[in-house]
This record gives sequence, C-alpha cells and structure tokens, in this order.
Amino acid sequence: NRTECKRALVERKGIVDDRDDENEGHLQSVMGAYSKERMVFCDTVNKVNRRGKSEKRDFVVTDQALYIITRTVKKNEVLCTLTRRIPLRDVRSVSVSTLADNYVIIHVPTDYDNVLENDKKTEIVTLICEYYQLMTNSPLQVNFNDR
Repeated sequence: NRTECKRALVERKGIVDDRDDENEGHLQSVMGAYSKERMVFCDTVNKVNRRGKSEKRDFVVTDQALYIITRTVKKNEVLCTLTRRIPLRDVRSVSVSTLADNYVIIHVPTDYDNVLENDKKTEIVTLICEYYQLMTNSPLQVNFNDR
C-alpha cells in the first residue's frame, strides 16, 4: 500500500537521515549561505560531463534547490566545493529512461542540462517533483525516453 511505499522510500540509504555526521558537516559547510534550506536527500552520484566521462559528485536535494558538490582530498583533509546550485524554480523537466540504467537528466533552460547516474533515480525524481510542486504549485514534467 501507499504508506509502505513511502516508508520504504524514507528508509533507503542516501536519504538525509541515514548520512553519517562527518559527511553532513562537510556538505553543510559548503552550503553555508543556504543554511536555512532543509536537506531532504543526499548521495554520491556519477555526473557525466560534456565529454562523456563519469565524475563522482555529491548530490543534495533541499526544499528549494539542487546542489552538485565536488569532494577532493588534499593533505589528508576533505575539501568540498559547491560546483552548481540549481534553484528548483529553474528546472523545466526531468528525463529518465524506462530501462534499469539509473540515469536521470535534469533540464535547466537557462543553463546546461545535468546527466546523473545513481541507483536511487526513482527517489531523486520523486523528491524533485514533490518539492518543485510545493514551490511552484504546478507539476514538473517527467519525460520517459530510452534514447
């Protein structure tokens, strides 16, 4: 039933409640200027760059925006850099395939699109749609395409 599905969604690894405190501290330090936003999802994704190469990134969904964060280690210290902040209002649509390939494409007309790969693509799309609708009072377009 619907309650069991929602419970399963919240219990999945990657949802904010399941992150460890060390990672949460690094991510919140990067998002300092946006500290009033509530994190609803955080996980490591593979971002496909324009050359088709996969790059590991932290992906955060808050109640107001999407964040892509680069994590590097220098002198045994983890450094996080905010690569991109996408306000939910700027997202025009999300594309996913019907195949089990774990790819999500976030379309932003004012900037470039993001191609992300993560095994939690359903949770990512669900949360983006949910918070987009809360913010804009209109549903987000979700495209299903296998090309």
